[in-house]
Amino acid sequence: MFAEFVLSTTATSKTIARGVEAKQLRGLGGRLYTTNMRDDPEQLVKRKLWDIVAVSVPNSVIVDRIAFERKPAADGSVFLVGPTNREIELPGVTLKVRKGQPLPEDDQPMRSGLYISSQARMLVENMVQSRARNGVARTVSRQEVEGFLLQRLRNDRETGLDGLGVLRDRIKAVGKALNLESNATELDGMIGTLLGTKDVELTSPLAISHKLGTPYDSKRVNLFNTLHDVLRGRAPAAPRLTREQDQGLLHGKRCAAGTLNSHLYQHANAARVFCKDHA
Repeated sequence: MFAEFVLSTTATSKTIARGVEAKQLRGLGGRLYTTNMRDDPEQLVKRKLWDIVAVSVPNSVIVDRIAFERKPAADGSVFLVGPTNREIELPGVTLKVRKGQPLPEDDQPMRSGLYISSQARMLVENMVQSRARNGVARTVSRQEVEGFLLQRLRNDRETGLDGLGVLRDRIKAVGKALNLESNATELDGMIGTLLGTKDVELTSPLAISHKLGTPYDSKRVNLFNTLHDVLRGRAPAAPRLTREQDQGLLHGKRCAAGTLNSHLYQHANAARVFCKDHA
């Protein structure tokens, strides 16, 4: 009896070949086979991705952009650290493994045979500059890293904890372990600037506004911009006045005022509906 996903090795190749011949197994690519004979291969890989990664690259660590975003990259890339450099092509996904070292004190178990970077390792490795070659860049932008640190600081202030301070200390240890001390130093400067104890150049508009003492909530800004667009799209046409209403404009302007109040009510009601839907 086969597991749902099995990897063909020297020791198992004959058994797997018999399973394929008996139509108990089918290949997915990269020496990986499955007992699932029904589902579309790409949909199957997408649904069972992390189980597949654990089988395809045992004891690997999810790193870089994937650890930051907690999902495959837009082009299907999944960046991993493992024992050797290699790429494994699967339906809709490419596992991109680079040779690297595990950090037992920091790598967090995700499931049997698979780990994910701690926040400290994730940040240190995402400070490595990378360019998109035949796909997305391996690491996220500096702005995204600054945004992550700023959110951690806001969480600390809401909870009264010092999670960012603890993370800052761990970043130094991880930077040393990975021979990425310069990355850890850059992160230390960014954190210090957000805390007001250092002064390095920042790139994220949110982080810069925080540094200048004029922080703002980008989600609220986006919400109000969307509300503005919705209301503009519902702007009423200019009222068409009858002769009697035209006379009213000359004598007390009661009709025009009533029409104006009606349109203001429509705007206010549309705003209430929008805010309720996006609360």
